[in-house]
Amino acid sequence: AGKEVNRKVNLTAKSAQEVSEAADEKQAELKTLVAAMSVKGDIVEEQRVKLTAELVRWKKLLDLELVNPVMGQGGIIFVFTNIDKENPERQFSCEVAGLENRTYMVANCLPMVPGLESMVEILNRTNDLSGFVVNLRKKFGSAK
Repeated sequence: AGKEVNRKVNLTAKSAQEVSEAADEKQAELKTLVAAMSVKGDIVEEQRVKLTAELVRWKKLLDLELVNPVMGQGGIIFVFTNIDKENPERQFSCEVAGLENRTYMVANCLPMVPGLESMVEILNRTNDLSGFVVNLRKKFGSAK
């Protein structure tokens, strides 16, 4: 009976050692993952800072601000300023939504510009969003 107890004690000790080693391995894996996530978080933050700086630069150079519409809606709102020389802070905006079938539509445009429907048709044919934005700014300039 004494040998049986010793054998069970040895098996339990061996089991405890294996569990302890496995726990140490998992702890080391966790530390590696946490370090990797920290690095990824730093990269994401660095990219966010760069993009924010780029957007600020665009706003200064182009008098154009890109705004996300209300949550849950796709698209972007282009907000132009410095179009009306008598009121440079006046905002001209156009909300462009991209639909799933790779077509665009204008949800809101203030003030409304003449020929917007044909501009959207050209945008959908060419997929030239930058050309659309340049044209839109010109149209706002003549619509003020």
